[in-house]
Amino acid sequence: MNSTPTCDNCGGPTINVQQGRSIGRQCPTCGWSLFSTYTSPILLDTNTYTVRLVDADPRNASLVRLVAGLAGCNYLSARAMLLSNSEPLLRANAERTLAAIKQLRELHVRYLVEPDFPHAL
Repeated sequence: MNSTPTCDNCGGPTINVQQGRSIGRQCPTCGWSLFSTYTSPILLDTNTYTVRLVDADPRNASLVRLVAGLAGCNYLSARAMLLSNSEPLLRANAERTLAAIKQLRELHVRYLVEPDFPHAL
């Protein structure tokens, strides 16, 4: 039994395709396709997440620049934020939180997210 979906038009194998908010199957042989609207679960998440840094090094210039960008402040304010470590880095929706987490991971920075972040990283 063949588990690969086949084209309704020519019988050839179809491939999964995701373009923006559409998801479906397409036949590379004849061009037949079937699409539906797809909304990523992260866009449906209405929670606000809080990201806090753990033991962040305020001497790390790359980290200070990243914090400045994420927090929407200048370099000196970002460095002061890292020195005090008293306020959260970010309060944001799931999509923005995911982007911040990816950037923090690139710099190997430890962080905490509250509430627990359910989306794949």
